Amino acid sequence: MASGRAIGGLALASLAATFLRICSTGALMRKPPDRLRAIVWFENGDLAEIFLNTCKHGTAVDVNARDAAIAASLLLQHGCHVDTLRKALTRNSDGSASGPLVRALDMLLQP
Repeated sequence: MASGRAIGGLALASLAATFLRICSTGALMRKPPDRLRAIVWFENGDLAEIFLNTCKHGTAVDVNARDAAIAASLLLQHGCHVDTLRKALTRNSDGSASGPLVRALDMLLQP
């Protein structure tokens, strides 16, 4: 789990009461132009929701990153374990993350 999570910054109207913490960040991930905007955790510490975007708003890359995060969030909220999701996403031949969602998940869940 990532450290430094704090409450604040995002509208919570659409989130279930079982969500505990939000981490809002504008920090660039390892491979720009991806940005991890926020994460939401369930009370038990499992990842519940993730928000991604890029610095090139409205581009195909940005739309794909945001849509992937929305789809991942729905999967996580309906019982899909984050490790199952990480294993299902595309990786390069060396095992490194290929797309923005799997890069974000790897970054969040690294020891």
